[in-house]
Amino acid sequence: MPSLPNLMDTISQRTRSNSENCDARRKLWREALGGPLEDFLSRKGKRIRADLIGIAFRIAGGKGEAPSEIVEFVELLHAGSLIIDDIQDNSRNRRRQETMHLKYGVPVAINTGNWLYFAALERLAEVDLPPAKAMAIMNKSLRVIKHCHAGQALDLTATFNELPANAIPQTVEQISQLKTGALTALAAWLGGMLGGGSDEVCDKLSNFGLQLGIGLQMQNDFVELQRAAYSRCNSDDFRNRRITWPWAWLASTTSAAEVQRLAQLACEQIPEVQDCAQQILERVEIVAVKEINSKLEGSISELNNIDFDPRIRKQLDQIVATLELRYV
Repeated sequence: MPSLPNLMDTISQRTRSNSENCDARRKLWREALGGPLEDFLSRKGKRIRADLIGIAFRIAGGKGEAPSEIVEFVELLHAGSLIIDDIQDNSRNRRRQETMHLKYGVPVAINTGNWLYFAALERLAEVDLPPAKAMAIMNKSLRVIKHCHAGQALDLTATFNELPANAIPQTVEQISQLKTGALTALAAWLGGMLGGGSDEVCDKLSNFGLQLGIGLQMQNDFVELQRAAYSRCNSDDFRNRRITWPWAWLASTTSAAEVQRLAQLACEQIPEVQDCAQQILERVEIVAVKEINSKLEGSISELNNIDFDPRIRKQLDQIVATLELRYV
């Protein structure tokens, strides 16, 4: 699988070749873009979507490795979205380090996040494909990026202290589909398309990616709840009053009045927020673990009617197994 540091070498070389006669401009570029980029892209993430592209590529019949441009497209797009998301949430940490906007300032972080979106699309356009196929892939990718932003808009405005309890589960589902689910579905679909899969196979891969992505969001939201319950740190989700899967599970298993009571408690300061997180965790833990694992395991069933190498199926099972939660 191609590495992002290799991509940074390419980007840096292109920039140096355009400014090799101006040391001052090179220094400014490095401070404003090159340095922050290298810093952020060097941080190790899960790279689940990158792995998913390669798996889907082989399921669809592709030989060898999936084109590196596609892997880099998805990874760069995801990286840009993380930087912008951290600004919107005023997050303090990302991948065990200080967030970019705190380390380099909000203006540099915004510019870097936006730059990554366009760098990603540039990588996508560099894939050597027949014009019709290249256009189909670009159009699909642009639609998904637009959907992700629509999901983010909903995520930024729907808060647990204002949204009626009976509207929370469906809203959380929609946010997850438009954001995490859509990008993971795109990764699987791209792998299938480039592997030469039929429309039917690519659609199944997309559905698999969608369900896996929703499962990933469920897991992320639940882990965030655990952190809030076990520490005195006011998590981003609580501080920004985000509706997440724990609130959806809570709304589905308890009364609207109880949801409202906990929502009011969650709007207070620590230690009230920690107490609220603990109460929610006690109420939803069993259903959460069941729902998360069911969603992750069920995502693979989308591929049941596709004939592919059992070794790939084993690899998928291993990925899901590493993501599944256990009772604590």
